[in-house]
Amino acid sequence: MPIILRNLPYFDTETEVLVRNGEEPVKVRASQIIVWVNITRIGQMDSDPATPRFPALLDTGLSHNFSIPAKHLRDWAGFDLSDLPRLGFSDLHSPRAPDKKPIQIPRHQAEVWLHRNKPGERDVLLNDVPFRLQLDNGIIVYPEGQIAPRLPLVGLRALQWS
Repeated sequence: MPIILRNLPYFDTETEVLVRNGEEPVKVRASQIIVWVNITRIGQMDSDPATPRFPALLDTGLSHNFSIPAKHLRDWAGFDLSDLPRLGFSDLHSPRAPDKKPIQIPRHQAEVWLHRNKPGERDVLLNDVPFRLQLDNGIIVYPEGQIAPRLPLVGLRALQWS
């Protein structure tokens, strides 16, 4: 895998990032690692520079590739659920109730692109071609009204296979 993230900082205190052309501040908790991504339709082999970029947490504990709340898919990535073909479902098990029946969360086909940071900078991105993650099992999209992560998540599996 080529080097994409270099000297990516994280902070001991809460910070914020700006989304939607700097219009929407989003809190980032202490010790959370932010990466910048964008989404395109499946099969698109390059990323249009005009496609909106948005923050995602690097979550090595996520047992899937990538997950995003439907609200962020719509508001930040510019996609409606109907824009992305459904692949099936993933079972979500609650760590607080391991003996309860898992919740099924829909998986959709999409391309996710990871943007290179300027070394030592979290929110300054290099102006070059982003790296397309190989997400054979699609992305998890949490429906509106469903309990979801506060921010989109990039799992270690997305980086492992790319």
